Amino acid sequence: MENQESSSAPINIPFGIENRVLMSEPNEPVLIHKGNFILQNNGDKVDVLGEIYFNWIPSMSIKFKGTCSISFFDNISIVKQNYSPSIFIGDRLIGEVIITNEEKSSNKTETEITGVFKDAVTIGEINPEIDEIGFAIPNLKPFWGNAFQLNTEKGITRISGRISFSCKEFNIIIDQRKDYKTLRKKLFSSGGYILLYNGKIEFKKPVSYERTEEICLALNTFLSFINGRRVGSLFLEGKLNNEIVFNKYTRHVNESYQSSHSWALDDLKSEQIEKIWWKFWYLWTQKKAKEFLIFSIKWYCEGNSPELSSDTRLIMAQSTLELIFNWWLVELNGLIKGSDSRNLSASNKIRLILSSCMVTKDIPSELKELTDIMKGQAINDGPESIVYVRNALVHAHEKNRDKIRKIGPYARFQALRLAIMYIDLALLKILDYDGRYKNKCLGVQWVPWYSRNS
Repeated sequence: MENQESSSAPINIPFGIENRVLMSEPNEPVLIHKGNFILQNNGDKVDVLGEIYFNWIPSMSIKFKGTCSISFFDNISIVKQNYSPSIFIGDRLIGEVIITNEEKSSNKTETEITGVFKDAVTIGEINPEIDEIGFAIPNLKPFWGNAFQLNTEKGITRISGRISFSCKEFNIIIDQRKDYKTLRKKLFSSGGYILLYNGKIEFKKPVSYERTEEICLALNTFLSFINGRRVGSLFLEGKLNNEIVFNKYTRHVNESYQSSHSWALDDLKSEQIEKIWWKFWYLWTQKKAKEFLIFSIKWYCEGNSPELSSDTRLIMAQSTLELIFNWWLVELNGLIKGSDSRNLSASNKIRLILSSCMVTKDIPSELKELTDIMKGQAINDGPESIVYVRNALVHAHEKNRDKIRKIGPYARFQALRLAIMYIDLALLKILDYDGRYKNKCLGVQWVPWYSRNS
């Protein structure tokens, strides 16, 4: 991922993707429109001079601020409940808004007004069909990608930071931004959000915007699994015949930066990612599998989120494991038929997942506190220890509250680490990944058991 400078461009290395939305600092607002716009409610119209912008914190939102004539108070009752005016730029509707504040300016001749959009904002017209959608991605971890080059003030810069994958319908390309390392270092320091990648989806023939939204959802889900925290495409730029026809500012789910676990090593290569994508996309096109991928990866990321307590995360992690059991082993593979699957204990469901992944059910020796506590309860395997701790948390009557106190916070945290490791291995097995990964319990590079024993 190191940059290399060259005075001339190698003809066999492609140029990187440019994106007009730039950020030099974390959480820096992104300007969407500056100038005049119209605030309208029923027959009332007010001219506003101000800005429409994408805001990151405390949560992602699209806001506006501006000033208008003092007659605003005479034309529209702002304080009226359920008041949701619309904003127009020229004669084009941008979206409905909620007024969050209004007050007379210090010179008493104008009204200062602020608000937030209720939904996405579109500049331009969404064509019935487009052949390319561009986007930017915040907070995505590094990968060892293929080479591309960019024009900079110092000349041609070469970057090994492109990941790409494809299918019959489209190609996806995602490039690190040229100052990726600097931006990511700022993100570590400040938290929040910063744009780290540019990307595009090239369609082999024009498709509807609704189709691009579906593919963006698949891509966002896929990248969230690799990242360990949810990430998504933002600042969508629709093109037809290489001409920009619209810019859409969505609020696809992205989580603010936190140091969290990811099974994917920083040297995961583009071709390895593409291989996982092929299986992921195949499953996505199957209705029940698509639902499974959405919920399992969403819950996995929640179980992996350092913003939540380890107790809450463990409950989510066991729910994810039971979802994996039901979809993968019962519905897809038919390992157990009929009502027998519903009669299995949660620990036996997890044991069957581990057996399918060729994973030992023993508690790793590195989880010393969990091992010691479970020995005192005559429990000697990982699945039973996870279920024991989770049940004590969920069924919080007096006896279980006493169990929680005796288990202690660090042993409960180790039970969570073990559950996340099991989810990693099960999802990687489902997606046919057999390379190195970062083991949640051991904290080292590892090769899946099913790969080593195949």
